[in-house]
Amino acid sequence: MSDQFFVQKPALTPLFFCAAALWASCAAGLVVLEAITGAGLHAFGFAGLAVAIVCAVLLVRRGLSSVVLLVLGAGLGMMCACVGALHMHLAQDIAHRNGLTQYRFQIVEDVHESEYGRYSIAIASDEAGNSFRVRVNLPADSDALCWDVFYKQCSIRAPSQAAQSYYWRKGCVGSITPYDLDLRKPKGPLGLIAHIREAGLSEYQSSSGEGVLLLRSIAFGDRGSLFASPFYGTVKRCGLAHIVAVSGAHLSIAVAALALLLQILRFPKRLSICFQAVFVVAYVLFTGAPHSAVRACAMVLCLLFAFFGKRRNMALNSLSVCIIVFLALQPQLALSTSLALSAAATLGIVLFSGYFSWWIYTFLNCARPLCEILGMTFAALFCTLPITVSLFGQLSFIAPLSNVLVAPVFAILCVGGMLAAVLSALFHAPLFCVLAVGFAQLFCDTLTLLANVPYAATVVSAPWWLIAFTTLSAGVAIIKLWPRPSWKAAASLVSSLLAFALALIVCAPTSHGTEIVMLDVGQGDAFVLRSGKDALLIDTGNQDSAVLQALARSGVHHLDAVLISHPDSDHCAALPSIIQFVEVDRVLVAKDLLDCSCFNCRSLRLSAGDIPLVGLECGSAFSWGAFSARVLAPESFVDEGGNDDSLVVRIEIDANSDGVGDASALFCGDAETEVLDTLASKGELDSVDILKVGHHGSKHALSPELLEVLTPRIALISAGQNNRYGHPNPDTLALLEEAEVEILRTDTSGDVVCIIEASSLKVSTLR
Repeated sequence: MSDQFFVQKPALTPLFFCAAALWASCAAGLVVLEAITGAGLHAFGFAGLAVAIVCAVLLVRRGLSSVVLLVLGAGLGMMCACVGALHMHLAQDIAHRNGLTQYRFQIVEDVHESEYGRYSIAIASDEAGNSFRVRVNLPADSDALCWDVFYKQCSIRAPSQAAQSYYWRKGCVGSITPYDLDLRKPKGPLGLIAHIREAGLSEYQSSSGEGVLLLRSIAFGDRGSLFASPFYGTVKRCGLAHIVAVSGAHLSIAVAALALLLQILRFPKRLSICFQAVFVVAYVLFTGAPHSAVRACAMVLCLLFAFFGKRRNMALNSLSVCIIVFLALQPQLALSTSLALSAAATLGIVLFSGYFSWWIYTFLNCARPLCEILGMTFAALFCTLPITVSLFGQLSFIAPLSNVLVAPVFAILCVGGMLAAVLSALFHAPLFCVLAVGFAQLFCDTLTLLANVPYAATVVSAPWWLIAFTTLSAGVAIIKLWPRPSWKAAASLVSSLLAFALALIVCAPTSHGTEIVMLDVGQGDAFVLRSGKDALLIDTGNQDSAVLQALARSGVHHLDAVLISHPDSDHCAALPSIIQFVEVDRVLVAKDLLDCSCFNCRSLRLSAGDIPLVGLECGSAFSWGAFSARVLAPESFVDEGGNDDSLVVRIEIDANSDGVGDASALFCGDAETEVLDTLASKGELDSVDILKVGHHGSKHALSPELLEVLTPRIALISAGQNNRYGHPNPDTLALLEEAEVEILRTDTSGDVVCIIEASSLKVSTLR
């Protein structure tokens, strides 16, 4: 039966090598040219031009050659990077010297939610005809959508030193923070698109719940509310982040599912493809036609219309042309995660969807169209895996099952969500939207059940180049070997994956001794205190991917508890993500936090979900592995969970279990000298080996008198590089240096590991 589904090996075309080299050299060039201007920048561009000319001559004289096209792509990529960098530097100069100027701003992305508020990207145009991209920090009550227009007299604020690389990657010259917006719809075709989308979204305004968030995301590209909700963690845990992204993977799977429905209805092949193309265009309209959706649309249309060509390589060449055109028009896209996901998903579908479908057809013996949909889904997942793992620091073991379930119903969710909105608007009948939301909610409930399966996902950390190399090697091996489906091959693959998962989850934690690890999570706190398989996390930071990757680097897949020093976001905001990907037994907080009605305390209680919350008070003691802890403060809340209400915990470590402490540590969250000096005056503080410096090493974190009491050997300071608060403060560092304390900081050393043994205290750093 499987021979009826046999698929020939794919062939990588010379044009693909050219496009890949162009992308790689353009991305590398943009990174290098961020800090280069003037003659150096022009020299880089002319070098690329020279390489391109030489290769063009060789192609004319000697004919088509993959190697020459590869070098040609590298030369063209250098030229694109030079043009992109030159445009950025000129735009920065114009924007920052303009001062107070009247601008027209057009929003080109939907609103994003972050811990710092709501923001979007807009194109700012001045009266002289200059235009550039800026970040717009939006008011909390703003209902801005893609393509909305507003006018403002303002100045463009240059990014801070810490944020320069982020703005460069986004192609933005700076930011503005308007306190009020007079939003208007654009005129012409964009205005019509914006009105269509707004009308569709408005049909779902009266609904609530996870189902409506999912529908708004996959049918209309409105992802801000979903990303800000706890349910997005469930989606990522199930390995389905690609279905809510406006990307080639998202659109390709939806089109494949639609093709299955049309095939069941016995539509002719060519007519079916025309219907699919109409759906793709309609999708772009309903999502507001943001640049990411237009790029995804172009790639998927290449796949669709490749059917009308009689050559096998037409789809791959079409994808290559798309990449070259996109990067030529906007070189900064070489650093875009959105384009990388779209291109990787499309490439996976072109190369491997038929092969994966062949395996599925052999073992499941289901309808061939369904096998093709599942094959496309797994092919897209396979090629986007290096990007998603590197970005999010997580790997879903349940993704194969969840993708099998989602593929057949994806077209119903996507097409049905759009049709329900249209029918509700035409007939003034909200019942259509109610039915669509109900179906979506049922699907969300299924995902929640899958996400709650033990070890459904785990944290993973590895250099991006290693993950990419591993995936590339696997892809090359598949193409070279092209093994036919067999139960023997399947058993070997499954056993290898199970062995890997077992080693990752069970064996890795036992390979560690007694350690205190300060995790590099940017401007926030996160510390792992581990003894073999027993581990406790003190604070979580506020960057989900950073803390997940850091936990993975330390081999932590189970936590006896997470202790939150206080409910500021830089100490607890990543808790929901940790709970999704790491087994957590309980969450420890100050006792008064359990009843405090302030926003931060209520948010923290909600973010713990179903994990038991345990309140700690002065004198509370607990232990795990070689560690034992005693709470010193607070006696009661005086600041609604603020810095002065931070849990202060003294920890004793008995590394060899002989009943005698081998080291001690003091953790004090964001508590500063006012709190700590009071404890010292009461005789609650004593000498420690390791001091976690309070409030990221702020100006008032320490005093000479306090250091005389604590006499630490090692001071740990967690702070983000070039953070806007100036942490750690120079005066605090000077105090520690004068006391001859060894200072270890995440902003300069990355992760810091303190290894405690019976007769020694050793330190190692990530960098």
